Amino acid sequence: MNRLRSERGIALVAAIVALVLVGGMVAGSMFIALQEQRVGRNMVRQQQAFWAAETAALEPVTVWGASAYRDLAVGGTATATGTTTTGWYRYTVRRLNHVLYLSQADGFSWDLASRQRVAMLLRLRPLPVNIDAALKTLDPPSLGGSSDVTGADVQPANWTACPAPGPAMPAVWVPGPGGPPGCGLPCLLGDLPFDSLRSYATKAVHVAGRAAIVRPSQSGATCHTGDPYNWGDPGDPSGACGSYFPAIWVESDLSLDGLRGQGVLMVNGDLTLGGGFEFVGPVLVRGTLRTFGMGARITGGVIAGAVFLDQSGVLGRTVIQFSSCAVSRALTGSAVLVPLVERGWTELY
Repeated sequence: MNRLRSERGIALVAAIVALVLVGGMVAGSMFIALQEQRVGRNMVRQQQAFWAAETAALEPVTVWGASAYRDLAVGGTATATGTTTTGWYRYTVRRLNHVLYLSQADGFSWDLASRQRVAMLLRLRPLPVNIDAALKTLDPPSLGGSSDVTGADVQPANWTACPAPGPAMPAVWVPGPGGPPGCGLPCLLGDLPFDSLRSYATKAVHVAGRAAIVRPSQSGATCHTGDPYNWGDPGDPSGACGSYFPAIWVESDLSLDGLRGQGVLMVNGDLTLGGGFEFVGPVLVRGTLRTFGMGARITGGVIAGAVFLDQSGVLGRTVIQFSSCAVSRALTGSAVLVPLVERGWTELY
């Protein structure tokens, strides 16, 4: 009888110990599972913050063209905030020198539980064309009537922020007989294929076989950069479109009849100008540059396969003038920001 009671007591103790052990295992498993869940959730939040920060660091590349970045003085900064599908961000762009920028971005998860910081070095990538003459062409140009081509370094009308004029450049430059065999338009562009210029364009214009009129388009202090025929305003450098310098790519022949624009004009065909059209900056033409009627004025420089200026001087005259200031501001103003190829990105924390 006593032995039976003793065995029953041992069974009860064993059961209690088993229950405690099982309960401890269950509690431990739940604790581990909870910790894994928290670690996983924190990793998701960290990735959300990182993606937001990386997106923000690259935003100056995708929105380049805004004067807030282009017109920054060396040492100056610009800040912005925004949201993504994973969180929100704030970033600062600092101009380090004339070609380098530092983009530093903080990304946050939606619940603000995680924060990541990314820094990226960016540089300006202007179109690599050397304008060292008022007019560069493959064959001697046909200059009729009162047309004028001059290599004296001039300042565009109404521009006051230009440095002192530099030395005069050749008015017309044509490859000599001692040039490389089969020298074509790439010779004039520094061995740069004309088709490669397309990648530098910030605006593409599609024409439908009619003469287009280019003119500034603005509302108050807002420049309508989305207008395909708004190419900035060289006549009012302090106005809303005065600092807008697009790099315009035209896939086919182009005919322009009047008003004005600035930047870099690249025509993958023939270019015909009339109506007293005025352009400030480099003009690159794969085919033939022609003028008609009231002619045109180009301040900067021209590179074209062939040139035919048929002005009689009765209605107007065509003038091509070299301007180092116009070329420099157009190439810089139309440049895009790109990340450095090597060691341009780092995660700070």
